[in-house]
Amino acid sequence: MWLRPAYPCVVALLVSACSASDGAVVPPADVSVPEAAADAAGPPVPSSCEDEPLALHATEAEGHLTRLFLETTHEGRRVALLFDTGSATTFLERPRGTPDPARRVADLAIGTCSVLVDGRPYPTDETIAGLDVVGTLGADILLGGAVSELDLGAKTIVRRVATPLSSEILAWPTARLDVVRGHLLVHVTVDGAPLRLMLDTGAPHILWAGRAANAGDEKVRTTDAAGNALALYLGTADLALADGLSSRVPILRAPTFPYFEETVRVLGGDIHGLLGLSALGRRRIVVDRDAGVLRIGP
Repeated sequence: MWLRPAYPCVVALLVSACSASDGAVVPPADVSVPEAAADAAGPPVPSSCEDEPLALHATEAEGHLTRLFLETTHEGRRVALLFDTGSATTFLERPRGTPDPARRVADLAIGTCSVLVDGRPYPTDETIAGLDVVGTLGADILLGGAVSELDLGAKTIVRRVATPLSSEILAWPTARLDVVRGHLLVHVTVDGAPLRLMLDTGAPHILWAGRAANAGDEKVRTTDAAGNALALYLGTADLALADGLSSRVPILRAPTFPYFEETVRVLGGDIHGLLGLSALGRRRIVVDRDAGVLRIGP
């Protein structure tokens, strides 16, 4: 089965006993501020850094990528940042109860450059590949320029792709893309239903919120961030990621998910769940913000 006992948190969104990044949608830090401020970009990054590819590392289970992370240094030691686009911004973990966000609390080495980032109270107490996790590499890493690329086969991020794009990339299938308050929302079709899903590299699989279980789905019990009991159902679904790109993929169905539903409300509605790693496979994904599409390569 896709969910293994050795990886009990893969379906938990903000479960108190698990990582806040295990399939987590980290809530917007600025829900009370005007929309224009909420859409503001993250900390400025020198252009020389944007041209530098970032090398990621990965953990895998049953043929799927389960976690992506960036090795870096903090306070003189080697540590990890989880690559989790369920968070709109890159941040350093802070103790629970501290301000959310605490503005510009630390410099983090991202590639060869140092970037000033916020702190947020989502400690994971997690270790991955022998490295302590100290923060999250968020969706802003893909939105610093008009075009960026995530190569899941090579496990690299290119933050600023040269434009105009090559004829090869322009010929790739596309999925419609919306960017809302720093989150990437992708239009796909699941089991024949058109859905708008949040691109979430912190989630192992697609999660479909507000969807009843299918016959044969496996029930998984967990708890949300507010301590509410939650039942998810693990099965498979037919995914049309773009024209000509269809596959059978793992999926988690959630008949009700109050915490995620509140996040959707904050983001303006019309978000049906999460687009996780197994749906993307080992493909090259070009984020073309100006064209409003994801370009999906081999």
